[in-house]
Amino acid sequence: MLRLRARDGGPLKADVSIEGVPVFLDQFALYKLATDDPPRRHKFIEAMTNGGELVFSVSNAVELSALMGKSLDSVKAFLKDIGPRWFPIEMDPKSVSDREIDGQNRADSFASKKFIVDYTQDRFLKHPQGTLMLSEEFFNLSWVMDWLSPQRDSIIEGKTQLDNVLKERVLLLRTKYEADASWLEKGFPNVAFDPRIPGTFAYAHIMRTLILEAKSFHLKKGDGIDFCQAILGSSIASVATLDQHWKRRVENLPTPNGLARIYYGNELNQMVDDFASRVQAKTTNSKEQ
Repeated sequence: MLRLRARDGGPLKADVSIEGVPVFLDQFALYKLATDDPPRRHKFIEAMTNGGELVFSVSNAVELSALMGKSLDSVKAFLKDIGPRWFPIEMDPKSVSDREIDGQNRADSFASKKFIVDYTQDRFLKHPQGTLMLSEEFFNLSWVMDWLSPQRDSIIEGKTQLDNVLKERVLLLRTKYEADASWLEKGFPNVAFDPRIPGTFAYAHIMRTLILEAKSFHLKKGDGIDFCQAILGSSIASVATLDQHWKRRVENLPTPNGLARIYYGNELNQMVDDFASRVQAKTTNSKEQ
């Protein structure tokens, strides 16, 4: 959840926190929820309004900003309906893991602080204080797509570099593993799940999976972003959508764990039902306490 606060009479600043049931959506799910099946879209937005939190990545907006015409309008309307109930996440799993190990809380470990600062500064520049400051419209998520659109080419180039970096790193680590199988337990130990460091757990085990699968499953275009989203989405959200390969990898991690329930494209209806049920249960429990 994003809010503006004044601190000790100083300038307004953005605060970010996780208060509701967090859900992560990959690009495909965002698009389908926005453009297909109006009753399903309504049910999802209603759950968001009643106590959901959308875990949002810069890569989501970059991919969606390529849309045009009615598709673009539908997606922007969907994101606008989210209001301030979204949480911008860091894109680097290692940075999140380092913050967790340093003892930072959940929100501070996962939040993309640079994204929050850049977003709010740009909004302040375009809307002088007093016009949007006290309105939920200040955190209109559809605006992010317009904001990032001019940067799309450079970000896409960065995604390609991320693919190459991940592929090269996995192959290098696979070489180390083949030279000395015991190295894996030193580099990425088989750690048990700890709710204080879920990102660290997911990062270590998904890296182990990629190293062990390096000969049978070759990384493809887009896997750099998918790798980051699988780790961060599964470890901060309660419900998440990923493609089938990354859903499999997350679901094959050691159990029990507190990672998100994962759905892929053909399971959107189930995902929305699950998300709505979790929001309702959290709301009911809060009222009873």
